[in-house]
Amino acid sequence: SQMKIKVNLENKNEVLYLVKYKSDKTQIIIDTSYNNVFSNSEKIPEGIYIISDKKQQPIFEILIGKDQKFSLTVDNVMDLNSYKVKGCKETSSYFDVYSKTTHNILYIKALESEIKYNPNNKAKIDSLKKSLYEYQESMLRKDNNSFLNTYIKSIEKVIVPQDIEHIEKYIIEHYFDNIPLCDSRILNSRLLKNKLDNFFNNYMKLQSPVYISEQIDNLLSKVKDCHEVRDYILWYLYSRYFNTDNTDDEFIYIHLVDNYFSK
Repeated sequence: SQMKIKVNLENKNEVLYLVKYKSDKTQIIIDTSYNNVFSNSEKIPEGIYIISDKKQQPIFEILIGKDQKFSLTVDNVMDLNSYKVKGCKETSSYFDVYSKTTHNILYIKALESEIKYNPNNKAKIDSLKKSLYEYQESMLRKDNNSFLNTYIKSIEKVIVPQDIEHIEKYIIEHYFDNIPLCDSRILNSRLLKNKLDNFFNNYMKLQSPVYISEQIDNLLSKVKDCHEVRDYILWYLYSRYFNTDNTDDEFIYIHLVDNYFSK
């Protein structure tokens, strides 16, 4: 077999499913394991997969990259430090990055919630963000085609230079700069959907229709030659702005039709 993954889950021996994302909504079962082993005669597409239980409820996500022959032992699903991978450094590093990133984000949120009572928290938050970014960068593989690199670049936050006055404007205009948008493997996960949701829900929410349209053009210019990703983003925007009850959305929708859909 070209793909053979053994999963030892909390010393349990039950039916497990290997599930693939498709356009971040549809989930397709790739393989069923009755003996904790997933195998296939050919390699499966690289991406973020779901291990689900016999009721097809997600248990955890796993990065599957180039090396698809390895074993994973999980002593405690809730404890990411108990996830031990043998035979694939890329998948092992994924769990390390995921664990460290999750821990730091929760810590940062806790500090942010108390910042009005403890103004000194801002310096702590800035330091944590900087150290997290440096850690994520240190985990990038020398192989530039590694899907782990795409994963890390997709979850990294924009680093704002100290001399920038308009921080939010800087983040908006550089939000997609370092993300490998033309890596179509990004569609085999929720990475792009999560990134788009965060951008349009948190940064574009209060912006003018004209400015939103400009940022849409900026984003789509980055994927003009990457048709699969471009089409996904266009249909994402279609579903978001096709709302005739909102005049702002109507302006953006017409902009999309005139500049993209009609062509």
